[in-house]
Amino acid sequence: MAEVEPLERMLSRWDENLAKADVYLKLTDSKTNAFGHMANVWTSFEVRRKLADVKPIATGAESIQIVSDGNRYWIVQIVSEQR
Repeated sequence: MAEVEPLERMLSRWDENLAKADVYLKLTDSKTNAFGHMANVWTSFEVRRKLADVKPIATGAESIQIVSDGNRYWIVQIVSEQR
């Protein structure tokens, strides 16, 4: 099931969980669709216990919605789902 939560809470949770789990995330694909000052970035990733592991212990995808203020992009929302 997809998760929706405030960005600050999601980043804090990720930092805590990754530090405890001692795992490696590998980006496997990324696609960006943009229109005007809006963009959506789709990413997919794999999670491994060791970098040399052949089979991932989990996979997932994220949809990241960003908006430009003319100077930089700001993250509006991240929706993430793991398998």
